[in-house]
Amino acid sequence: MAALSDKLRIGKSSRLRFLALFRGPSLADGHFTTDRLHRLVESSDVAELIDRFWGLLDEVGAAGFAVANLPETSRMIVDHNRGLNGWCEYFVDNGLTGRSAIVARIARMIQPFRWSDVRAEVSDQPEQMAVFRLAEEFGISDGLIVPVRSRSGHKGDVFIRMAHHLLTPGTQRALAVLAMAFHSRLGVLETGAVPADRSLSPRERDVMSWFALGKSAEDVAQILGITSGTVMFHYRNVAERYGTLTRTHTVVECIRRSAISV
Repeated sequence: MAALSDKLRIGKSSRLRFLALFRGPSLADGHFTTDRLHRLVESSDVAELIDRFWGLLDEVGAAGFAVANLPETSRMIVDHNRGLNGWCEYFVDNGLTGRSAIVARIARMIQPFRWSDVRAEVSDQPEQMAVFRLAEEFGISDGLIVPVRSRSGHKGDVFIRMAHHLLTPGTQRALAVLAMAFHSRLGVLETGAVPADRSLSPRERDVMSWFALGKSAEDVAQILGITSGTVMFHYRNVAERYGTLTRTHTVVECIRRSAISV
């Protein structure tokens, strides 16, 4: 068991980091407020949600976005997009989804990645480079792709068009969280599905609340006076219940369902 003084010291430090993360002055500096996040998950209809997400992206200089689903590995359905100058329509109508390195990576990845990273990887493949050069004609040269996966097999993504120099590590982390929240809320609003009551136990709530503050499993174990294996046991239970595959996505779902407060 960690000494009480150690818990208080760790708790104070975490609160300070919490304020820096969620109440910083700018998303472009890797900060975002609880107000921004809750504005997304509390949107009452699709139009309001898209407008709010677009407003958040405007804060960091993003120039466009698209949200899509992949019913098949090589097929993409673009549900909504803004600021991409007709690229999504051209991309789908001309059958480029089946031979796109971007779509192939979305189908197999669960972590966010940059458009330019994939471009660099296929720089020696003429067919792939032809697709990237076409995208440049529509003003797309870089951006962040956030894959969204579920345990049920659903695959989708949120693409955020953004200049290379603006895609700092902090901005990418913040955008990934917001994109997942946006995608999750969009699914609820479009299907009308009401999430089942999947409340957390007190210990699960403790674990996920600390994860939401960026703590590692080892940190949480020390704070709560349990083993890191027990921490991960509780985390995996929550992830399985919510159908999520990554820690970030699980935290987002906890916040969206009001299972934890931030």
